[in-house]
Amino acid sequence: MQPCLNQSVELDQLAKDINNIHRETLLRINKNDFSHLLQLERWGRLCTIFGYATAWIAPNPVSALLISQGIFTRWSQLTHPISHGAYDKITNVPNRYKRKGYAKGWHSFVVIIPNHAGDDIPLFNNRPKKQGEFYLRQIIGSVNYPSNSNLNDFFYGWLNYQIEHHLWPDIPLSQYHLVQTPLQQICKKHKINYCQESVFLRLKKAINIMVGTTSMLKEAPQLKQQTLK
Repeated sequence: MQPCLNQSVELDQLAKDINNIHRETLLRINKNDFSHLLQLERWGRLCTIFGYATAWIAPNPVSALLISQGIFTRWSQLTHPISHGAYDKITNVPNRYKRKGYAKGWHSFVVIIPNHAGDDIPLFNNRPKKQGEFYLRQIIGSVNYPSNSNLNDFFYGWLNYQIEHHLWPDIPLSQYHLVQTPLQQICKKHKINYCQESVFLRLKKAINIMVGTTSMLKEAPQLKQQTLK
């Protein structure tokens, strides 16, 4: 992946394009998004139940995987979006699924860290000066994993939409795949690289950073010199 720190990016127009997607998405949110969340919660509970129910069989890596997935689901697909208020806008949602009423959880290294680590991911040493620059940094500073089905996304904890999440943390998980294509079109329009790679490739890059074989990109000269339009 070659990071796109394109000097010609018109930041105000980029911000306008991304904000338009956000507004359209907020208007589309309804009770079906909450039903989708409940389905994910059921899948996570089933993973936990079957994991513990078969844990007596040894050695049994499948049970360990199911238990792990159940815990991971509670954080990545419940605590994470709920803590950002993704379901607060839906009427008649129980308080326990809203930001103020939900207990906090934990992180999972293997899926989350590689989204943001690698010798092709830039570091930023100062705060963005405009909204468009903030959006640009979220796109080039994150990497998505493959997304092709509800089940695939479930096992990734919807963290395979990390770019979309950083741009719009307050939208339900079920909306991510709907905003992905419009966002990719915006990136193409502005000549910004939208990176989507295998979690195993990204994990290798993250480990290389940790052991010192490679290092994160320094903030690129193109962005430092960029005229904030």
